[in-house]
Amino acid sequence: MMKNSSWLLGLLTLVVFTGCDWCKKCKECETPKTEQTATETAKPADAVPTAVVAIENKEQFENEVLKSDKLVVVDFYADFCSVCKEMKPVFEEVANSMKDKCKFVTVCKEKSEDIFAAQKDLQGVPTIIIFKDGKELDRIAGAISKEDLSKKIEESLEDHE
Repeated sequence: MMKNSSWLLGLLTLVVFTGCDWCKKCKECETPKTEQTATETAKPADAVPTAVVAIENKEQFENEVLKSDKLVVVDFYADFCSVCKEMKPVFEEVANSMKDKCKFVTVCKEKSEDIFAAQKDLQGVPTIIIFKDGKELDRIAGAISKEDLSKKIEESLEDHE
């Protein structure tokens, strides 16, 4: 019986001194866990606003993409897609650096099934399509680097100005 109780006492000591939820404090910063979680999830003060517009319905898609006189870069993605998640910061970086030259929009499969249905030859996600005057100019299926995406957009801009 004595061996079991010393083992339990050792475990309890380890848990208390390593900052487990049982003690309700993080030993590193001495801040209650609930406060730490709130500050961890807050956006940094220097966060850059994105130049990307999220499209959620057919009417928005027509107005923002098909009727636009500017070059429009559309990222078709899905929330469940891991490659799409990897591409999101790439797309946003390119959008922020080229926002004066063209428009950038995203279309989420789960939120915009009607738009996906209208794009009959859209095989999968992620797919980036470059539009001008409602017509498809270029298409990229799968992952692409920031440099290659920027190059494709620049080529489309040069070819259709």
